[in-house]
Amino acid sequence: MLDDVIGLASTGGVGAALGLIGGIASKWIDLKRQKQDAQAKLEMARVRLTEAKLEQNHELQMADKQMERAELEGNIEAGIADSNALIESIRAASVSSGSVLVDSIKGLMRPVITTVLMVFSIWLVAALWDKVGGLDAFTQAELIELFTHVIHQMVFLTVTAVTWWFASRPSRINH
Repeated sequence: MLDDVIGLASTGGVGAALGLIGGIASKWIDLKRQKQDAQAKLEMARVRLTEAKLEQNHELQMADKQMERAELEGNIEAGIADSNALIESIRAASVSSGSVLVDSIKGLMRPVITTVLMVFSIWLVAALWDKVGGLDAFTQAELIELFTHVIHQMVFLTVTAVTWWFASRPSRINH
């Protein structure tokens, strides 16, 4: 009986069946390995894509920072250039022409223009005062609003005038 089993196991049919099963198993194992390889390659491609996106975002952020820095440096340079231009303009304006008459006219321009504007402003207020009937023509709320506006304007004008006077004083630095 053992001989029959061994004989049957060693026949071509059983060998073919075992060969077929082994071939199918090999193909199944190969397919499984190929699937795992493809899965690993896909995962690596995803990782590389993520790395590329991160690198691109980093490069874009760095480019943005460089643009911001360049813009800031440009603004600083423009401010310096404006300051230098103002200094040169003040120097040029303070240079004597050599003519007493020309220098006198140049020195009188600001006071004359200021006086003309003040006289015109006073005339305008007086003319409007007559047309509207004085302060009695306003309601209490309008008077408070006008008063607030006048106070703001007076503070503005005072600060502007004092700042201008001190800023336009001759420099004590020798050039």
